Amino acid sequence: MQRDLQQIAETLADRLGRSVLVGDRSFNLLAHSSPLDTFDEVRRRSILERHGPNDAVAWVRTLGVDRAREPLRLPANADYGMEARLCVPIWMNDVPLGYIWLIEGDGIDEPDRDAVAAAASAAGGILYRDHLLSGLRSGRARELLRDLIATDPDLRRHAADSLTEEELFAGSSGIQVVVVAPVTGDGRPMDEEVELALAAGLRAVTRSVLDGSAIDLVRPRHGIVLLATSDPAIRSRDAVAVGERVRDDVLRALAPLRAPPRVIAGVGTRHPDVAGARTSYEEARRAVQVAEVIDAVGDVVVYEQLGVFRMLSQLPVENLDDTFLHPGLRRLAEHRDGDALVETLEVFLDLAGDATAAADQLRLHRSSLYKRLRRIEEVAGIDLDDGGDRLALHLSVKVARLAGLALTSNPRP
Repeated sequence: MQRDLQQIAETLADRLGRSVLVGDRSFNLLAHSSPLDTFDEVRRRSILERHGPNDAVAWVRTLGVDRAREPLRLPANADYGMEARLCVPIWMNDVPLGYIWLIEGDGIDEPDRDAVAAAASAAGGILYRDHLLSGLRSGRARELLRDLIATDPDLRRHAADSLTEEELFAGSSGIQVVVVAPVTGDGRPMDEEVELALAAGLRAVTRSVLDGSAIDLVRPRHGIVLLATSDPAIRSRDAVAVGERVRDDVLRALAPLRAPPRVIAGVGTRHPDVAGARTSYEEARRAVQVAEVIDAVGDVVVYEQLGVFRMLSQLPVENLDDTFLHPGLRRLAEHRDGDALVETLEVFLDLAGDATAAADQLRLHRSSLYKRLRRIEEVAGIDLDDGGDRLALHLSVKVARLAGLALTSNPRP
């Protein structure tokens, strides 16, 4: 496919006397001719990075290129170092497949427009065949990913072998799983509108890396991307950056919805081969579950960076109630000043007993903090100088947060 598209780009460039770029629907570069005309900043970065600059892409989308079926002239934009250009949408059998991009310069006359249309038609035939073949391969890869994260070890082994034998995934040098969850707040599975948008976002992730470097799958409450860490776009990024990249693509796909949901990305650890896919998936899923109830961890959550929540996420929190908590914590929560006492205790313990830092965060004078800590000891019946009491209370607070137990009338995230 790449060679054929490259030939189309070079032939059209020779005919027009200007450079030609062919990209897919996600603004990934598929082919480009040698520079023959104005070489603006957007084109330079698109060729170097194999993808249109995100800021310029966002602006171009506002001009309607996603919906266009006919050639669309885009004005220059000095903010992005972008000359005026012609965007020629590539469609085949009512399927949008990509774009041909030309920097306009002095304009394009009618015979040249006919040549551009013929090139778009030829590129459409190539991309449509690849679309059909990719659909079959993607369907098979998703089927095997479903087996790869199953509980049955024999099923996982068979899926791992099949992915290698059928050359559907290039994960022999390492893998990582990202789970993406649109959070609606009511705990129900995604509706059809959200599910379709999530699937589109995950496909954008898959298309943005080398062939065979990603497999995506939509489940009832979340989406999954299995990534090959050998891909340059993944290898060069840390876990947070990987999660942000996946989440950004999903956010763009969800943005047109009437009420886009919050999107959380959980990132599992890297493993040497696909045999570790289930472990990485479970880690990423736990990271999402923590983020759903602990706002403070953010919307891109790396399992390895969860701290105490990494351990607590292993607990069956759905079966926990307040009887699990340290009795002193329950007494604090029931006190008339429970909000202030529990907040003070949690901040003090989070900061490892650093009174100065705790006073600053709580905006208290240190003498006021010490008075409040003594009151906590009296009400809870504990000794904050005792390591056992501090550990038990700290774990109780974090378990309560994770299990969604109300410690105060106004729980702190």
